[in-house]
Amino acid sequence: MFLLFLLCRSKWLKENLRVYAICACSEDRGMYTGEWQRVEVLKCDEFAEVLFLDSGGCETVLPSSLYKIHQQHCKYPPICMQLCIQGLCDADIKRAAIGEWSDKCKENWRKLLREDVLIGLSILKCLNSTCRSSPQIKELLPYQRPNVIFVQRVRIHGEEKLVTKSFSDPALGVGRARCDETRPIEWLYD
Repeated sequence: MFLLFLLCRSKWLKENLRVYAICACSEDRGMYTGEWQRVEVLKCDEFAEVLFLDSGGCETVLPSSLYKIHQQHCKYPPICMQLCIQGLCDADIKRAAIGEWSDKCKENWRKLLREDVLIGLSILKCLNSTCRSSPQIKELLPYQRPNVIFVQRVRIHGEEKLVTKSFSDPALGVGRARCDETRPIEWLYD
């Protein structure tokens, strides 16, 4: 427990260095990927904000669920990649203006992008790749973080219609996206 207290108040986080740990996961998260997972600590005070390196996503956890990571677990790169869909935003203009997605949009996206099949996508670029060693700062929007891969035209293997087209289809109703080539950022092709 003392080690965790030191981790959360360590000079590493204060100096914006990247901090990694092993996290004891919730039963829901650990159901498919295991109870112990590699994480990067984004922020830590009363609670810790972590990025799951191998299963994806961020979560707020108790600092007591974080443990010192053994060096052998740092040799392998993350299994999950952080992706950002270029050209889509929430259909709700107020949410789109601040770069947020409604809970209904997130729910619809998860339904459309199945986990049980292969997907294909067009990679535009790994933005912010010049800062690979920079810390993952919690206050940054996800697309501003280091090593985010910007993609377009997401398609489930064997299906004709693009997932991104289905997500912006007006028939989807509440919780749909809208096309906007300037979201999340104006893309300048180079």
